[in-house]
Amino acid sequence: MQDEVLSGLDDDIWSQETVNAVIAAKAEKRATKGLTLNCYSLDVGAREDENEKFNEEHINAFADSIYERAQTLADGEIFRFQVAVKVNNVHWTAVDMEVSNNSVKALNLDAMGDESGISAAEAMFHQLADKYPNSNDAAAADNFKFTWLKLKIIDGTYDKTQGIQYDNNSCSRFTLDHLFHLANIDTFRALNADQAFRKYNIIEQDRKHRIVQSFDSSTMPKEFSFLYRDTQSKTSFASLPDNIKQQVVNKKGQTLAQSEAAHTQTIQIKGEGKLNNQAIYNKKAGFAVDARALATATDHQALLDNRDLLNALDNNTFLQGHNFCKQSITRNLIDEAKTIKSAKSIGSLSDIYHHFRDTLSIYRAEKKLASNNEEDALAHLAKLKSTTPIHKEQLAQAKENFNKQNEKQGNTEERDDMARRL
Repeated sequence: MQDEVLSGLDDDIWSQETVNAVIAAKAEKRATKGLTLNCYSLDVGAREDENEKFNEEHINAFADSIYERAQTLADGEIFRFQVAVKVNNVHWTAVDMEVSNNSVKALNLDAMGDESGISAAEAMFHQLADKYPNSNDAAAADNFKFTWLKLKIIDGTYDKTQGIQYDNNSCSRFTLDHLFHLANIDTFRALNADQAFRKYNIIEQDRKHRIVQSFDSSTMPKEFSFLYRDTQSKTSFASLPDNIKQQVVNKKGQTLAQSEAAHTQTIQIKGEGKLNNQAIYNKKAGFAVDARALATATDHQALLDNRDLLNALDNNTFLQGHNFCKQSITRNLIDEAKTIKSAKSIGSLSDIYHHFRDTLSIYRAEKKLASNNEEDALAHLAKLKSTTPIHKEQLAQAKENFNKQNEKQGNTEERDDMARRL
């Protein structure tokens, strides 16, 4: 099985097992940075011997298990996870979900704008929402939302869409890249906060009082600008709004325009040299390197199996946390902060002032780390002016995960102490 998965990394079309290997590798890599990755795969492709649009057994099992777990949450608690959805033998689509004991919110990003992917994601949403007794009530409509990316028709054309994916075999890589980035941002807070929601297309589904809404590049929250960093069409990219192109989309601090330009190369198409964005092919190569590196892990197969959503729900590894090495994680975050600061240009007195303040904050963070006070070190890094949205979010996640780990360890020590006394 391992040889088959690893050789599959070279294929144009990736299997679910190969996708699981990439997700597992990314999860382990993020754990070294103090980050969790609650990302899984789910195959909803229709069975050959069944008269169905999608695999009803898998979608029902997904909905039943997620709802059961959601009902154990206290009021106000949520859990969030991402799913690489295998729609059929060739197509994948990305789904981000936030669930509580009285709400379901889902975001679907389909790089091809393919109707089958959007329909599969919406089917998952409705099947889960159906489990909630209040999901059809008009008063609860704000608790049940399905949002999807609608590819805009390029201005001045009749049928050219502002697409992202234009080839027929990179669906899985686009899906994974989108999910991995979504894990770095607070998706649903961004959707709820953005004023562009007033312009979204809102539809009531039959008699179900649920909100189904779409956005495109002209109405999307700025946090989603990253979606177009891999676009395979120069025409599509050129048609994007300028404010989208100027948004920072990676931890290097590059804007969307800078990132797209950095991945642009001249390639031969039918004997003619053309400029083309090679980002998604570079992503494929990077994903393959990480997945192959993970193959040496003693629990390799278990790591892959636990990235199958239905398996994870069945064996209770869904949303399972890591035991983080706080010292090395904080060291990595400090080193990343230094790299970001060094790349920041200095062009004014204000820049000089913030440069020296950031230098001092990093120095203080290193002093706290040397005394094994990782939490205070993170607090100093949080004061940095020269940072990126992604690094800032990583700091917040690391702080949250450290606190959870400390609380868990404290509870364990308390139980052990009580046991000794008894």
